[in-house]
Amino acid sequence: MPLKSCVRLHGISPEILVAYIEAQPIFKKYDYPCIMTSCKDGKHSKTSLHYVGDAIDLRSKHIPAMSTKRLIIKELIEALGDEFDIMLEDIGEPREHIHIEFQPKGVPNG
Repeated sequence: MPLKSCVRLHGISPEILVAYIEAQPIFKKYDYPCIMTSCKDGKHSKTSLHYVGDAIDLRSKHIPAMSTKRLIIKELIEALGDEFDIMLEDIGEPREHIHIEFQPKGVPNG
């Protein structure tokens, strides 16, 4: 499972680890590697779930077709269920990524 060299995993939640494992075959189905680019590292909003190990970012800028990105996100949503929020962020920018966070319904951010 490829990780960007600066990614720090210490303290990652089991739910986010499951999300990363579930993402692997979905990306592979479309012939793209599933590369984690951020977990508990990097700069995020003050209330970001990254800081508590409940969020990851997966590289998407290496996938040229927006339609493929949408299919991957659709399959991630189906695989992970409604306790996860999944979105494409920084669209078209060098930092573009798929953000996945474990956010059980009824539990506030941060």
